[in-house]
Amino acid sequence: MSLNALAKVASHLRTSSDDDVLEFAASVERVVSGDETSLDRLLGLRPAPGQRSLETKVAINRRDELLRRTAADHYGDLSAAATADAMHRAWLRYAESAWPRERNSAALPTHRIDKPEFGFYQIMKTDNCVLSARSIRRILATS
Repeated sequence: MSLNALAKVASHLRTSSDDDVLEFAASVERVVSGDETSLDRLLGLRPAPGQRSLETKVAINRRDELLRRTAADHYGDLSAAATADAMHRAWLRYAESAWPRERNSAALPTHRIDKPEFGFYQIMKTDNCVLSARSIRRILATS
């Protein structure tokens, strides 16, 4: 898409009453005018130096949600600290025992569907590490 086409889109968007649409239009106009060189950066699609990429942020959010769901489904009767400790121990045990055999399987292991290891498997398919109990506690404390 050319700069002229972007400018035309931005001018049409300026008629909107939606704040997000207006912010997008302003970002496009800043790039078209030369005040900004990267629409990706303005939209948060390309990280500034030292910042996480959008892809990384999405992966972390997905991991955190899987951890919260696993905690709620399997450790709901424990305190937050006990939950984090138990999850860390179970996750580490899974990572050291079954994970090396299951890491290359194309499908989710059906014998683990109703177990905490199912959540650990899903997390480790994209992020091959085990979080500390402290990190798990921090994640579980946020929503």
